[in-house]
Amino acid sequence: MPATLRRLMRQRPLHLELANRGRSVEEPIQWVYGSDLADPTPFLTGGEMLLTTGTQFPEGAEAASYDAYVSRLVDRGVVALGFGTEVIRSGTPTELLDACIAHGLPLVEVPRDTPFIAIIRWAADIIAHDARARDEWAFAAQRAISLAALGRGGLGDVLSALADQLSCRVALFDLDAELDPAVTRDTFTAEELHGLRGETRRLLRAAGRSSGSLTIGSRRATLQTLGQSGHLRGVLALLGDGEHDLATRAVITGAVALAEVALEQRQIRRGSLLALHTEALALMLEGHSASVARALPDIPTDRIRAVLVHIDPEGESLEDALERRSRHLDGRLLVALHHGELAILVDERNWPDLATFLDDHEAAAGISDVSSIDDLSAGLSQARRALAHARAVGGGIVEFSHLRRNSVTGMLPSSDAPDIAAARLSALLADEAGRELLRCASVWLSHNGLWKPAATRLGLHRHSLKSRIDRVGEALDLTLSTFADRAELWMMLTALDLDAPS
Repeated sequence: MPATLRRLMRQRPLHLELANRGRSVEEPIQWVYGSDLADPTPFLTGGEMLLTTGTQFPEGAEAASYDAYVSRLVDRGVVALGFGTEVIRSGTPTELLDACIAHGLPLVEVPRDTPFIAIIRWAADIIAHDARARDEWAFAAQRAISLAALGRGGLGDVLSALADQLSCRVALFDLDAELDPAVTRDTFTAEELHGLRGETRRLLRAAGRSSGSLTIGSRRATLQTLGQSGHLRGVLALLGDGEHDLATRAVITGAVALAEVALEQRQIRRGSLLALHTEALALMLEGHSASVARALPDIPTDRIRAVLVHIDPEGESLEDALERRSRHLDGRLLVALHHGELAILVDERNWPDLATFLDDHEAAAGISDVSSIDDLSAGLSQARRALAHARAVGGGIVEFSHLRRNSVTGMLPSSDAPDIAAARLSALLADEAGRELLRCASVWLSHNGLWKPAATRLGLHRHSLKSRIDRVGEALDLTLSTFADRAELWMMLTALDLDAPS
């Protein structure tokens, strides 16, 4: 409990009298200082109770001089004036009392038998006691936050503990000025979020280690960047009541350090996750999709799109930005490296959101049709063709379906080709066995005539697949070991929309 005028007046041994109430008697007294200078304000910092015997006021001093004196004290932030009676003057000058009443400054009459040092010592003892109490609180708060950091909740628990200790709300914003939902557990109004995001963006644009503050309604917000200049990790925001004293700032500083460590650890895990996903992608392309899906149950497996994004060595790390974005999606992304490009597997439901993200980052990207994890090779092939087109035209996002509709082969179904293809394939289309042979041929062609990946996709031994392709060639009088005949078969399948994604 701070030193206040109300507490001071309750000290009966001091025999003090309150001549006028002035401002609130609950206002904290930061220190007690004695001076008979005509203008002591250069030696004051505000929040003091000033003690004087009145030698600065000569006999016959006009009321204006008293008024100017009190006005200077009030402007400097003095919270009370103590006048020592029966020392230089008998009683308290009426002009001084009138000036204090006019300016709302509490005036305390100090009898001759009460030394000023007794009042100063009383205030010093309370201030020292409060300082010790604040230090003890800060130590306990820092300990609670440190223990939270050791828990399984990690950064989220640290921020929750900080909010509890400071009785405020805490938010973590990422480098996109978006609220990090994984660790932010408090709720904020639209007005509060708007204000916090605006200040967050300002701090992030500066790209240096810095802090900021703003008032939102009746609340005071304090923001602090996390990370080193040039390598920021986010912004921590605290929304509460009033200013922060030294003890509070010490607690915040400790929490910021723990948050930065947690974010660095997250960055390390993110790099490890990228390496893990890269290996997982390679395994899936070798035909181990089911095993990978069991080992990584969070990755999307059904109705997915494969996306290839060109990595610009001069640009922002899209891997980091994508990891941040994935926290706002219903289903997680698989982000991996593939032949020098960034490969992404995304749930179809989340594709519009990812498309917006890629567009905002001006990325060159190619996107496959919707498929499943079992068609990953074909999906990446589609994405690769779309990305090549995107880069050829200077960037942007290109969907394979759009590329296909605007290609020569995309016009096959709208020409006479379907009638010709139906006639040529009629023998095989006549029964289920023949249609199954065409399906096998379609998958084989979509894998560029490679036996092992096509056989794996079909669940066949490669010798069994080769036997079926030979039967297709015999039925159509085609030599499918040659490019021309393979291309003819593929165009017939495309014309009838029987081709597998490629």
